[in-house]
Amino acid sequence: MLARARRIALELDPERLLDDEDRICIAPLMEQWDEDTRRELVEEGLASAEEAAQIHTGALWSEGFFAAIEDFGADWPQPEPDNELGPAFVEMLQTVAALGLDPASEPFAAFARRGWKDADPTRDELIDEACFAVQDIRLYWLDNAPRPPPRRVDAVPGRNDPCPCGSGKKYKKCHGAGA
Repeated sequence: MLARARRIALELDPERLLDDEDRICIAPLMEQWDEDTRRELVEEGLASAEEAAQIHTGALWSEGFFAAIEDFGADWPQPEPDNELGPAFVEMLQTVAALGLDPASEPFAAFARRGWKDADPTRDELIDEACFAVQDIRLYWLDNAPRPPPRRVDAVPGRNDPCPCGSGKKYKKCHGAGA
């Protein structure tokens, strides 16, 4: 588990993402779902035929991505709708969400028409585009992360100042003796 966490941290390293923006750095773990896998799921009684038909490679990863955004919303801000980055951010999220759409549905067809004019995208093309979108979202979050509140540090009295404990001794002879 620690090895996977290290790999994810490397994949999400901003310097690596910026070094070559045209290269996919994120390599998520995704189960491959094909007709045989879906049939096995039904035969083992783990899903109905209708439920199995809705499972596609990348769909569970997409679902997990959105669950993380929901669970950690305060850490991962989204631009305001009227912000100039708002439409691009929404498009990136829609690209990830497309992995969860049924390829035979109208929402999927509408999404595919926006990005692929000649033919419907392959599953691998969808996954690649989703990975690029996540890389861009990661960079957005780095640039727009909530700023931590300034840390307030009380001034340390000088060595010859009276000790703030009220003893009447000099700080160096009282609470500053160990410093």
